[in-house]
Amino acid sequence: DEQDMDRQYEEGLTWIIQELRKHSPQASIVFATTTPSPLDSDDTSRLAASSDVCPNSHKFHKAGMFSHLNDIAKRVCQKHNVIVNDRHQIILPLLGQYQNPCDIHFSPEGYEFLAKHDFDFISNVLLHH
Repeated sequence: DEQDMDRQYEEGLTWIIQELRKHSPQASIVFATTTPSPLDSDDTSRLAASSDVCPNSHKFHKAGMFSHLNDIAKRVCQKHNVIVNDRHQIILPLLGQYQNPCDIHFSPEGYEFLAKHDFDFISNVLLHH
């Protein structure tokens, strides 16, 4: 059930963080959140929900699932002093512009946008940690 999945996700992420800390206690750990599903934005959900336009729409995770998992991850990361790169929030307002129609993947411009964000984020982490 959903509570078991949440608990397993939280325990698994906690275990990974603890193993990284054991191996490299002085390292700055960065967690990047999962990017949204096409069902997570009004700009992309209309196409994604249409089986005529998007025949594989039934394969998408339900709206809000990635936000939910990201919330769990952010809570675990905060508890264990892990830096969070919130890619979900950065790209969500721009899904209609950067996410391929009927797809969880992004256009080349979308990947470029995320790469620039990630580069700037990691550069900042390296400068300040």
